[in-house]
This record gives sequence, structure tokens and C-alpha cells, in this order.
Amino acid sequence: MTGLTIAALLLRLLGLTQPAADQSLPVEVTAYCLKGRTSSGRATGPGVLAVDPAIIPLGSRVYVPGYGWGTAADTCPRAGVVDVWLPDQDRCLVWGSRRLTVKVQKQK
Repeated sequence: MTGLTIAALLLRLLGLTQPAADQSLPVEVTAYCLKGRTSSGRATGPGVLAVDPAIIPLGSRVYVPGYGWGTAADTCPRAGVVDVWLPDQDRCLVWGSRRLTVKVQKQK
């Protein structure tokens, strides 16, 4: 046994790993408009992203093409998905689901 958890092994097999430095990751990007607090305690709003923390650590700065820079402040239950926060359902529907390459900035 290598000491990998089943989740880490599955992520490795799927080619999804945490970025070690500034790194580009292909992900599905969807949108949400819930108001309230994130799993990290931050208020939802512009620039707040929900991520799978096994792939993108909470607190990371992430560039999403067509959206801009955001902070990974909430958790998304689906692997390989980033949810961007938008102010209303109509904008979320217009955003839809997009396959994009995001840039994850190295945490300092």
C-alpha cells in the first residue's frame, strides 16, 4: 500500500491533482447565485468560487476565463467542477456549463 487515500487515488487516476504552483487545470465551470455564507465563513458574492478542495485548495486565487479572478471560498460536491458566483438565476442560466481551463495561483 502506498499510503494514498481512495479519494487521492481516484483523483490521480482521473488526472485531477492539486496544483503545486501556478497551474492551469481543465474543469467544468458552472454558476450559482445562493446568498449566504460559504463553507469557509465568507459571504457569497462577486469573486467567490466553489471548488472541490481535493483539487483546488480553499483560499486559492483562481482565474476563470470570461469571469475573472476569484477566490476558492466554498466547496463544490462534484470533482472537476468550479462554481462561479453570479448575482441572479438569469445570469447563471446564461452562463450555463462551460468546459474551461482555469489558472490556479500558487498560494503564498
